[in-house]
Amino acid sequence: AAAAAAAAAAEVELDLEPWQEERLLVAAAGSKKKMQVQALAADLGLDRSEVLSWVAAFRAKPKQEQQKLLAPLQPIIQQQQQQQQVPASKQPQQQQQQRSSNDLWGDL
Repeated sequence: AAAAAAAAAAEVELDLEPWQEERLLVAAAGSKKKMQVQALAADLGLDRSEVLSWVAAFRAKPKQEQQKLLAPLQPIIQQQQQQQQVPASKQPQQQQQQRSSNDLWGDL
C-alpha cells in the first residue's frame, strides 16, 4: 500500500501535457514486458524513473478507473496491439515484398 501511495504521489508531481499522458496511457495498456521504457521516456522528454512511476501509479488504480481512462484511446491501442502481433520474422519479408512491388511499379 505504501508503494502504491508513493507511486500515486509521484504521478501527481508530473505536469504532463495531454499528448504525453495519451502516450503513457497507450503504453500502459500494452504488455509490461514489451514496453520500451527508455525509448518512451526519451520520446516524452521525461526521465525513465518518471515513466516507471507513472505506469506503477496507473496500474495501482482500480481496473474500472483504468478502463475509463483507456476507453477513448481504444482505436489507437488496438492498432498498436495488431502491429505488435506481427512476428518479427515476418516483418522483413513484408518489407521485401513491398520493395519488390515498388520496384516493379517504379519502372512503368
